[in-house]
Amino acid sequence: MAINTTVNMSDLVKTNFDTAAYFGFRAKNLFRMAGIDVKRDLSADPKRGNAVTFTKTNALSGSTTELPEASDITPSSLGTSTVTLTLKEYGDVVQTSEKLRLTALQDVQNLNTMHEVGASMGEALDIICRTNGFDNGTNITWTIGTTDNTVAAGATGRVTASMVSRQRAFLTTAEVPAIDGLNYVGMIHGHVAFDLMGETGGRGWRDPHTYSDPSAIYVAELGLFDGIRYVENSRCKVNLAATNADVYTTYVYGQEAIAEALGVEPEIRITGPFDSLGRFLNTGWYGLIGHGVFRQESLRLVRSNSSLAARP
Repeated sequence: MAINTTVNMSDLVKTNFDTAAYFGFRAKNLFRMAGIDVKRDLSADPKRGNAVTFTKTNALSGSTTELPEASDITPSSLGTSTVTLTLKEYGDVVQTSEKLRLTALQDVQNLNTMHEVGASMGEALDIICRTNGFDNGTNITWTIGTTDNTVAAGATGRVTASMVSRQRAFLTTAEVPAIDGLNYVGMIHGHVAFDLMGETGGRGWRDPHTYSDPSAIYVAELGLFDGIRYVENSRCKVNLAATNADVYTTYVYGQEAIAEALGVEPEIRITGPFDSLGRFLNTGWYGLIGHGVFRQESLRLVRSNSSLAARP
C-alpha cells in the first residue's frame, strides 16, 4: 500500500506566512513632549518670517531703600533681552512601486509605510529638539574635571545623589519655577538611573502615583528624588568618543528652559504618483521648525559615565 507523504505531494506543502506586521522598537518621544513650554506657532500668522524672536522682560530688583520725605525718587529702568529661533526644514520620504503595493502579502502602504514614516518622524523630532535645544545648555557639571575627556572610568566618574541634588539647589537659587510648581524634571538615561538608584539604595525615592495625579504622570517617569521628577529616556546624549569613558548627559530643568517655533507643524504627506505611468507613490513627513534654549538659568546638565556602559 502506497503512503502519500510530503515528498511526493510537495506541491501542496508550502510555507505559511503570518501577515501581521511586527515593527522595530522605539523609545518614547519625551524631549519634545515633556520639555517645551514656550511655543510660537506661525502657521496662522500672515506675517511669518524665517525666524521668531522672543522678548523677555528682565526682573526688576526690589527697592529696599527708605523713601526721602521731601524729594522725589529716581525712577527705575526696565530691561529686556531676546532669544531668536531660526526656522529649519526637516523631513523624509519613502517611495513605493505600484507592483509592490499590489502584490505584497501585507498592506505595504497603509500598514508598513505609514507606520514607519510616522514613527521615524517622532523619533527625528525628539532628537532635533534635544540637539538644538537641550544640548545647548551652558550650565554643565562633570563628575570629574571640566570636559567630557576628564570624566574618568570607574566609580569616580559616576553620578551621585549629591551631584544631581546640587542641580536643584542651583535652580532654586536662580529662582527658576518648578515644572509643576513643586518639583523639577530630570531626563536621565537608563544606565545612569541604574547607578543613581543603586547609589541611593532606593532610599528617598517616591513612586509617581504618590505625588502626582495619574493623568499628569510623564511616560517613563521613574519617581521623585529630592525635588526632581526623573524620567527615563534612552535618547539622552551619550558621547562615545570621550577619552576615558562613555559620557552620558542628564538634563535637569524647570519652567521655560526650551522654546519652540513652528512654521509648519510636522505632518505626514502623501504625494504622487508623478511618473509617466503613475506607479510610484511618495509617503513622507515634513516640518518647518526651530528649537533653542529660552532661559539658560532654567537648564542644568550633568555629565557622567555609567557602570553599564561599554566603557564604564
